[in-house]
Amino acid sequence: MIYERVKVEIGNAVQATLFLYLHESYPETYGDRKRPLVLICPGGGYEHVSVREGEPIAFQFLTAGCHAAVLWDDISRQGAESRGEKIYDSTDQCRTGTVRVPACGGEAV
Repeated sequence: MIYERVKVEIGNAVQATLFLYLHESYPETYGDRKRPLVLICPGGGYEHVSVREGEPIAFQFLTAGCHAAVLWDDISRQGAESRGEKIYDSTDQCRTGTVRVPACGGEAV
């Protein structure tokens, strides 16, 4: 498994951290295999973000054969569109093979 931490900065007001949980590619065994990526946005209300809705959910998707990304962000929800565009731009490096990234989580996505 490949684990990456990517800092996402949009303007001066909003910061988020994207945690990527990626399968190894093993090209000698699987060739140029591409896997889907699921974006997980943990919820918890407008006062905090629940840790129970991030990494444990990511591991469930990993077990199912998907890459997973957990977005820990500013709970004020300012600039959500900009964060989505930034994630969309980086999906190619995750070897997803798709421009569609399904979102999952307790937060209103």
